[in-house]
Amino acid sequence: MSMFGRKNRSGQSTNVSNTAAKRGFKAAATLHARAGQMDHVEPEHFGIEPLEKRQLMFALTVTSVDASGLGTATADFSYVIPYLFREIPAAVPDETIFEEFEDEMAPWTMVPQPSPPVPNNTVFADSQIRLTYSAVSSTPVLWILGPDGTETMDRDLQVRLTASDFVEFGLQEGMPPNPLISRVANAITLTLTGLDLNPITGTKIELLLDGEVVDTYSPAQLAALGAAGGQVTLVDRGGPGRTAYGFTSFRFSSFQRAPDNNGYFDQFVIDDISATFPSGRFGDFSGDRVRGVRVVIVGPLGATANFFDLYDRSIRQTLALGVPQNSQTALVDRNDDGVPDFNDGIGRIVLTGFGGASGIDTRGMFTMFGGTITIVNNAFTFGLVDGPGGFADDFEGAGFGYALTTTTPPAVIGLPPVGGSVIVGSPFIRNNTNPNTYLGDGLGNFNFDFNRPAQGVFAPENSTVMSSVMIHGILFGSSQINGAASRFSVALMQGSLSVRGDLGTFAVAGESGVWTRDDATGGNNAAMNTTNSVIQIGRTLGEALIGGRMLSSLIVSADVNNPSLAILPAFDYFEKEVMYGIPIPAMVPAAINATVNAQTRQGQAIPFGTGFYRNDTIAGAEFIGVNASGVRLRGELALGDPVNTAEDPSDVYAFAADGTTDVVISMTFDILGQFREQSYFRIVDSSGRVLAGSQFVSIPGLSDDRRRGDAELSGPDTGDRVVFRPDHADVYYLVVSTPNSTPASETGNQLYEAVITGLAPLTMGALHVGAGIG
Repeated sequence: MSMFGRKNRSGQSTNVSNTAAKRGFKAAATLHARAGQMDHVEPEHFGIEPLEKRQLMFALTVTSVDASGLGTATADFSYVIPYLFREIPAAVPDETIFEEFEDEMAPWTMVPQPSPPVPNNTVFADSQIRLTYSAVSSTPVLWILGPDGTETMDRDLQVRLTASDFVEFGLQEGMPPNPLISRVANAITLTLTGLDLNPITGTKIELLLDGEVVDTYSPAQLAALGAAGGQVTLVDRGGPGRTAYGFTSFRFSSFQRAPDNNGYFDQFVIDDISATFPSGRFGDFSGDRVRGVRVVIVGPLGATANFFDLYDRSIRQTLALGVPQNSQTALVDRNDDGVPDFNDGIGRIVLTGFGGASGIDTRGMFTMFGGTITIVNNAFTFGLVDGPGGFADDFEGAGFGYALTTTTPPAVIGLPPVGGSVIVGSPFIRNNTNPNTYLGDGLGNFNFDFNRPAQGVFAPENSTVMSSVMIHGILFGSSQINGAASRFSVALMQGSLSVRGDLGTFAVAGESGVWTRDDATGGNNAAMNTTNSVIQIGRTLGEALIGGRMLSSLIVSADVNNPSLAILPAFDYFEKEVMYGIPIPAMVPAAINATVNAQTRQGQAIPFGTGFYRNDTIAGAEFIGVNASGVRLRGELALGDPVNTAEDPSDVYAFAADGTTDVVISMTFDILGQFREQSYFRIVDSSGRVLAGSQFVSIPGLSDDRRRGDAELSGPDTGDRVVFRPDHADVYYLVVSTPNSTPASETGNQLYEAVITGLAPLTMGALHVGAGIG
């Protein structure tokens, strides 16, 4: 119930929504039907994106380290995934709100005087416009009786400004008690009297976007627009190097600057304010494509990851991109033209400083997983992906893929079942010069390029050796590691990768360099399509693991005599298979969380297929001994977790021997490990025939809580020593086994260590492809 009566001045439309509460609860169709007359479908109402607001570039950096010299940094942010096709929403009239200052019920309105002062930071009831001011006087704004009748019919604002005073009105939306958020307006119309329009000493009105002035109306310009007649309409007119976008507040102050404005004084009355806002036509269009990312880096002091979107703009570290509650406009597109203002895709990731001050630290890790964003009480929260398979179907549903079905309307297709949870790069780039070009780009207008040189992951320092680069997602572009990497892991490899030095493991959970239509159109549409992906290694490659099909070209240059290329440590080798020892009732998200937050490569499972990598069979044997005649192998048996629900009974390793020298294996098992008395190892050929073997040996006094990768096995070397002389050059297999527990247990483990010599050095170990190559 209003404290005062309602104005109804002639010539003013009443076809508007009057309160934020009504905006919050009305259906979109009803709201739009009652909105103002501006039509967003007309091209002149679209605004090209503004120049990016000046701000610090988002850089994820290790700022503190422990005694080992390593530290961790974690960040979450949101981005808008690219889209190949989405139906463009129908045009909807913009929304207009009125503020007439007559429905105020706050305590300050109850003071026993006809014109009470309006407190700073007052939010007006009808419009949620926020009043702020800075003034010499403590009461620069008064709530006065208007000219339209008695106290019960009209209230206005009287503003008094002197010298460098200002009064600002911020445009907001939301539903208390939730926080109000700033809102971009297309236009404001002010009904006012008494404004000083002297072209030199008068009052100016500035339009601001998030605190930065984007347009200024001088007294002369205001007079030319009719301010002297009592009403003026203002819009963001753009300017040199910046096209019109909109504004979130407007401000009254002296046209002159200090000290010339020392004698400035103006007293004027604001009768009412009307503001026109975008309709929210593209709110869901943009908001439905918002996804989240979590990044964890481990490295020495100063290790840094920088992120850029598809248009080479620095990523903003924020989760608030979608449509807030009680709003229709996405925060990533506040002028509602369908073009994201920032974080439009993830285009480029740059890794620096992972070598530390010495430049030779080899422990740096970069891990990126995706997730979803939930909005509760206008708080944006990141939720990590809940399984290894990822969001491929979800990405297609949001419009990302490579082809369209023949249905009406068409659906986007082309992604395989395993696609990971984040998209880095894109084979197509929309022209964001203006909304018409951005929204008008169709399938036939795109230049598909899966290997764009400005997209991907880049580690530009030649001496840096990364321990792990893991992206649980689709990777496009032409990634470059100028040093070396022990592991490079992605969910779906559609672009290219160049590593100048050594690469220990190249792992792809799904497919590499290939895509197919996944609809039932038949014919040639079902054929495999190459992405022209090239994986090029300058020195040596330990192993390539491809969970699905592979059409990527794989080149290992074997330039082992080039001293300028970074080299991986060859002797110490940690098992790739990781079982977390997490009880199955903890469920899959617990294993995903352990993967994201792993602090060492040897403690981080590799997503592979719809699970994690396993090395339990000859077909999936882990290759060791590349570019070395001997290795010290550390591994672990018997654990399980919610992803690897079966216990780990055996580990299988492949190695090359040329038959000219003995292969010597010295194996030790943890004396406190599970079933140590029954643990054993053997050497077999490719058919599984046993060529040599030994039962368990143990080391007294090794604590059961020690895990592979935390410390070496130590103690008296009482282990068996097997000497094996192959009769021909071939690949042979070391099988390390322990019985499963009864009943099954995911937490019992058996650590082991083996020193193996007599291996034949290679420049490439093995290529495992799950579903065909070429």
